[in-house]
Amino acid sequence: MFKNLILIIVVAVITGCGTASTVVLDPVEQRSELKGVTISSGNHNVEVPQKIVTQLQTGIEKGLYEENDFIKSDALLLEYKFLQQDEGNQFVRWFFGGIGNAGEASLTVLVTYTDVGNQLAQTQVQGKIDSGFFWWFV
Repeated sequence: MFKNLILIIVVAVITGCGTASTVVLDPVEQRSELKGVTISSGNHNVEVPQKIVTQLQTGIEKGLYEENDFIKSDALLLEYKFLQQDEGNQFVRWFFGGIGNAGEASLTVLVTYTDVGNQLAQTQVQGKIDSGFFWWFV
């Protein structure tokens, strides 16, 4: 019984509840298939810790180059720019367990897809974490 109680406490402490959403701001007008892409970090609207910038860059590269068939080339430029970043309050998030928006952390990124100087599409991605200590481990 005591081991189960310890396990429940540990899970409650490290668990985080998060959500993500993607909004297409400017959809592609004419579909084309490209196998090459370059990833670039744009001029961010807010200061973001380098650790987060590096994690995003690494995640995009892994998703495109390692897990899919994309190669590094100038066929398409994928430029991301941080619009908003709020680390929130980790203790408040955990203590109130996500009641309301207590301690909420959030991040918003604008992604622009460009082909030879012409903007093809634009998306906005937002992530939020509502409860738990999860943000400490990111």
